Amino acid sequence: MARPIPASPQLEPIHSADLTIVGKYCVILYDNRPYPGRILSVDETDIEVLCMHSSATKYDSNIFYWPERTPDKCFYSFENIITLIPEPVKVADHGRLSSSYKVDPSLWKLVEQYCTK
Repeated sequence: MARPIPASPQLEPIHSADLTIVGKYCVILYDNRPYPGRILSVDETDIEVLCMHSSATKYDSNIFYWPERTPDKCFYSFENIITLIPEPVKVADHGRLSSSYKVDPSLWKLVEQYCTK
């Protein structure tokens, strides 16, 4: 029996307050750059997101980390939320990249295309 073909990833923007998204992950647009983060709260006009910071290289823009000293918590309007995403995954269990994470690469490619429109 043939396996079902997985659905291709697509962007899933947020247009209104929905409490079921609290605790989920998203990508926000800040200064024309995308950043993943975890949704902390939602109200009628804004979403509070704990954002990751980029440790991208010229070869790979999809590498992020959680800032340790000062959490990067901010409120963003719905229009600055590009999409919901699955939880970013660790790049490595030990070594230099042990505190680094990646967004699903096929989804990240769509996010980058969105940002270059």
